Amino acid sequence: MEHDVNFYGLFEEIKKRKRLFVLAFLAVFIILTVALLLSPKKFTATSSFFFPLKQGQGGMGLISAIAGEEVGNLLGGGTSANLSNYAVAILEGRTTTDTMLKKYKDKVFDNLKKDVTMVYLRKEWGKVVRIEKTKDDIIEVRVTTKHPELSAKIANDYIDSYKGFAEKSVLTFAKQKRIYIEKQRDLVKEELQGFEVKLLKFQNTNKVLDIPEETKMLLSYFAEMQSVQTISNAQAIEAETRLKAVKDKLIQQAGKSGQSFNYPLLSTDPTVQAIYTELVTMEMDLAKKRETLTDENPEIKRIQNNIKVVQDKIKEKIATRLSSLKSSISSELIEAESIAIAANAKTNAFNEVISEIKKRMENLPELGIEYGRLYRDVTVKTKVLAFIELELEKARLEEAQEGADVQVLDWAVAPDYKSAPKYIISMIIILATSMLMALMAVSIPSFLEEQKRQYQKTAGNDDNPAVSANTTA
Repeated sequence: MEHDVNFYGLFEEIKKRKRLFVLAFLAVFIILTVALLLSPKKFTATSSFFFPLKQGQGGMGLISAIAGEEVGNLLGGGTSANLSNYAVAILEGRTTTDTMLKKYKDKVFDNLKKDVTMVYLRKEWGKVVRIEKTKDDIIEVRVTTKHPELSAKIANDYIDSYKGFAEKSVLTFAKQKRIYIEKQRDLVKEELQGFEVKLLKFQNTNKVLDIPEETKMLLSYFAEMQSVQTISNAQAIEAETRLKAVKDKLIQQAGKSGQSFNYPLLSTDPTVQAIYTELVTMEMDLAKKRETLTDENPEIKRIQNNIKVVQDKIKEKIATRLSSLKSSISSELIEAESIAIAANAKTNAFNEVISEIKKRMENLPELGIEYGRLYRDVTVKTKVLAFIELELEKARLEEAQEGADVQVLDWAVAPDYKSAPKYIISMIIILATSMLMALMAVSIPSFLEEQKRQYQKTAGNDDNPAVSANTTA
């Protein structure tokens, strides 16, 4: 049986019991309004910080390539998004929560019982503090208490707490980098000392060996090209790593917006390939000229300027091909792509030049070849060691400045206005609740009277068998 709401009947009941309706409405309204006015005011303060996106990893790819080891597994990822997720996990973790409770529970919670459990306190603390990561990887700490200054102090203390945790408990990227480079420096030093001993022993054993000046220049040139090639290969690996990181970021951005990322293949572009071939040729020419000319020579400077012009042409062509990409990091992608192409061209040029030098060295006497190998090894390791020492100094500086990795966007300040209760919304709810309770107050008596009549009618039928039988029939 369906029951429809009888608005006319309800209106008649209100008219019949208007005194009860008004009294019930006023009673509920007054009680809820007084409770609202007596409820404590709460103030919300917000602090926020973020992790700036690093442009590369400061030479880690170079060191890894020179050392011949894969450092990626050792250091792991270090993107802004990952760091933000870790920071949120740390701030919401039990260690940080318990630290904050120890400092502020007596100020935040009134009349705490002595036997209250930490489980209960952590649950209640979750109502006081909210930690969120925005879509821009900004971490916001919102604290709501009865005191504006206390809210701001706790919100700021969360940032200080994270900084302290990172400095004392986390093996940071800069620290790992410095430790790794120090180990590689020690390895290269040991290898260099071994090659120097071998070279000295060879010279002492073969004092009568008369090496022409032209051969010495060739051997010196070969060692120079070998050392430059080693660093060039490492730079190419670093450039490819950076390019892949930018592409992955674009794919991530496209996925968030529900789009697909279609990257144009530059290897199929004949114009880019022609410019690339020209660049390789010019890099080879530059490397060959350095056998007899110094970097201050006008001819060397002319070739270097021409290489710069060709690199700019490649960059312009890449920008044209990627003009359809609508992304905030498209310029970063263009830069990474052009650097990767230039680094690969330089590597290929050195490979060709060294192959030609090796063919020229085949005509040297056997002792001359052995001397050349030893001389090359000493020279290469010396240059690599100098490069690693430079990177080590950079790593030490980065480690000293590690605290700058956390950028505070806004320190919390004591709010001037309360965040709760919200009187307008609360009053609307109170009015609606008072009206509903008043309607129930006038409806319940009618409902009870109707139930009483139904009961009496049923009881009367049971007392009169004839009526009950006719009713049944």
